[in-house]
Amino acid sequence: MPRMKRTSRAGFTIVEMAISATLLAGLLAGVIALTLAGSGAFRAGTSKIDLETRVHVALDRMAHEIGNAGRGSLFPNPQPVPGIQGLGTSTLDFQACVGTAGKVPLFGPVQRLALELEPSELDNGLDDDADGLVDEGLVTWTTDLGGPSPRRAVLATGVGELLEGELANGADDNGNGLVDEPGLAFQLIGERVNVWLTLERSVDGNLLTYTAQRSIAFRNK
Repeated sequence: MPRMKRTSRAGFTIVEMAISATLLAGLLAGVIALTLAGSGAFRAGTSKIDLETRVHVALDRMAHEIGNAGRGSLFPNPQPVPGIQGLGTSTLDFQACVGTAGKVPLFGPVQRLALELEPSELDNGLDDDADGLVDEGLVTWTTDLGGPSPRRAVLATGVGELLEGELANGADDNGNGLVDEPGLAFQLIGERVNVWLTLERSVDGNLLTYTAQRSIAFRNK
């Protein structure tokens, strides 16, 4: 009896192709998800480093100027009063030493370090400039305040409305001795000025925050 020849099947069936396409699509979706997650983590990491750098650069600048100031020239005097918790300020006027006459230090024009609302923001609890931050401010440094040639520079942007860990509730939530303090705060303790600064940034809808504090000793009494 003659044998029947088997015919070899060429290519794939429609079902097999559909299964393969589904598996490939799932694999590609997984790769894309991992890539996006990795890029998001990378953006968050680099943004956090940038925040830290900007906080410390601003604090370094403020420390240099305040350290060269005369203690008696500080206004307002952000010194705690016995029985009153949390006396501080977000604006500090001072005069820096510009030389000496004999052993007496000579102080220059008034300078000001201050927290101001960013120009595109309103103090209304809303994100007016659509950057993911609410009522954020900036740190400004003005020299020759009230003089003939005042100059104003911005030391930092994205300053938090409140210092990290603080709530507007009349209490010292973050345990630093101040109450409801803003994202830039000064306090005079003896012969040193404590400065706190919180910067914020929104990355992929997530709020990143970094805070640092500096204790500055006066080089001139």
